[in-house]
Amino acid sequence: MFGSLGPVDNTTLRERVYRTLKQAILEGRFSPGEALTTRSLAEVLGTSVMPVRDALLRLNAEGGVEVLPNRAARLPVLSRESIAELYEIRLNLEGLAATLAAKRIKEDELAAVEQAFAGMMQATEQNDISAFLRDNQLFHFSIYRAAQSYHLLPIIEALWLKGGPLLRPFVKGSRVQTRLFDGHDSHARALEGLTRRDPAMARQGIVDDLADAARWYSTHFAEQEQGQAKAV
Repeated sequence: MFGSLGPVDNTTLRERVYRTLKQAILEGRFSPGEALTTRSLAEVLGTSVMPVRDALLRLNAEGGVEVLPNRAARLPVLSRESIAELYEIRLNLEGLAATLAAKRIKEDELAAVEQAFAGMMQATEQNDISAFLRDNQLFHFSIYRAAQSYHLLPIIEALWLKGGPLLRPFVKGSRVQTRLFDGHDSHARALEGLTRRDPAMARQGIVDDLADAARWYSTHFAEQEQGQAKAV
């Protein structure tokens, strides 16, 4: 009689909207300073404005967005110094997570990391930034979940909420795409470390990836400031 029935998704609409927006920020689908209006998001998500408004308030409390007086929200804009500090913290914590993952990772978890890496490679070949950002986030968090640390994962996720928008190219041109796509050596090193169960190699791959990104952003801000000075 009940053979055709299956499990019911009891996740509330508000929770699903929150998770969708949070994942979009983590993947870098929004740019620093980008405005998010409740009405526009509701139209895209096919919901009323209330669950969107609630999601933005939750993300504001977590530091992922800034709520504006007109009930819209905006992605934070970080200074060069703030970005440098963020990456310094991240490379230490995410390096630790990679170290733990190399010791504790299971075969199905390793397969998830390998699949995400393959997705990044394919996205690079197809010059698909959105797919690359999605699989990049999946690659990193598959590693961090494999660390099986109750404390580390939520802290790293909170840092990614602040830094996720930095992954979205905020200047146009091929050099930005090159920066997004040139971390394969570091990713490959991290994956090899996990495969070999080599904590030092896994950590080094993650640290090198983040350190390269930190240097790139520092250079970008320096160039931007020089351009503004010349304009004046």
